[in-house]
Amino acid sequence: VEFGGSTGASGFNIQSPEHCRKILYDVLQLHRKLDPEDASAHTTGTGKVSTSEETLKLLTGFHPLPGVILEYRKVAKLRQTYFDGLFGRAVPGPDGGPARVHATFLQDGTDTGRLSCADPNLQNLPRCATEMLGAVRAAFVPDADGDVLLALDYEQIELRVLAHMSGDETLRGALTSGDAQQRDIHRRIAAKIFRKNFEAVTAAE
Repeated sequence: VEFGGSTGASGFNIQSPEHCRKILYDVLQLHRKLDPEDASAHTTGTGKVSTSEETLKLLTGFHPLPGVILEYRKVAKLRQTYFDGLFGRAVPGPDGGPARVHATFLQDGTDTGRLSCADPNLQNLPRCATEMLGAVRAAFVPDADGDVLLALDYEQIELRVLAHMSGDETLRGALTSGDAQQRDIHRRIAAKIFRKNFEAVTAAE
């Protein structure tokens, strides 16, 4: 990344904390914008001014560079965590079609009996909380026009297996009830534990 003008620098390696520290604090003198009474919160163990996310966020209002560094780190982490591994396992599709990623699903990979996924773990794709995270899931598209990707999940699978194996009529009745609220077995259990009405149980409880 090449920077000139107000930074007075060239050949700046945005991945290097030492380079970031030099430009931010030696050249731009942005450390002067930090609260001197809270210096310890923005200092590394070796006594240098930090380039941590928390510190850079405090400096974004004084110069655009801290924001650029933060954005770069987000993109770099996203790439290293998801895209590098996924693209490395992508297999070219037939006749030049979309590349495909083949994962391994394991029935016995967890203590609870839930399916687990590996090589790569496609169950670990981030939810679309931000546009950037949404790009990970958006990379997976149907193979042809008119096709769709369908995601399914078992509802309370462990409790259903427990109800089946134990034969507990109360548990089985709750899970097979036509009333959606009554099927919320976790809320029903919480109601008994906290001695509350079903409707009074909070999400935290």
